Amino acid sequence: MTENNTVPADPVARLSLDEQRIVGLFREAFVLNPALLPRAVMRYLNHGGRITQAFRDENLITADDEPVALSIEAGSEAIDLDAFVIAPHTAYLLDPDTAERCRALPVSQDRGVVLVAVCDPFDTESIAEVKRHIDMPVRTVVASAEALERALNAFCGKSEHPTLRAGHIDLGQSFETDASAGPDSNRLVMKMWERLTVLEGQVSILKREVQVLRTQLEQRKG
Repeated sequence: MTENNTVPADPVARLSLDEQRIVGLFREAFVLNPALLPRAVMRYLNHGGRITQAFRDENLITADDEPVALSIEAGSEAIDLDAFVIAPHTAYLLDPDTAERCRALPVSQDRGVVLVAVCDPFDTESIAEVKRHIDMPVRTVVASAEALERALNAFCGKSEHPTLRAGHIDLGQSFETDASAGPDSNRLVMKMWERLTVLEGQVSILKREVQVLRTQLEQRKG
């Protein structure tokens, strides 16, 4: 805030073009109180950090809005992890210890790219560690901290999750090498797992498309 405790008429103009674009996307995504917007922008200009946090501090957005806001600021996308159909075999591309430490969970694959749910898309150190463990291209998507915690707890065997329960795998049993099986047999099993992972990711995408179409049809009928 300025020394006389007033807010300039248009503090948004003091932002960089990229920051102005983010604020513009916030305006499109959320119902913002126009009286509080200048104060939030000034908070960000004075204290730095994340635009999302400044908007939270001024009560322009809620905790429920935060994943979408962070995804906009990071140039990513947000997902509802509680409703998302997590592909269990994709999840095991990352070991549970690393997933829990990095607060990250592979949830699906899209055309050869692994979608990894995180709650902080700006935690570059943790994301870099995740990428080192996954031998495939990675794209992060943003979930709420609470939803990610629930999914990680299920993945680590501490609780259940609606979309992990049915396909939950014991990693030790699934990938344990059978002494009687030759290397060709083991490679075949791995290929089968990989194919299953791809199919599960495609099914997840199709389910989302079906839901969107169903919603659109219901709106037209209404």
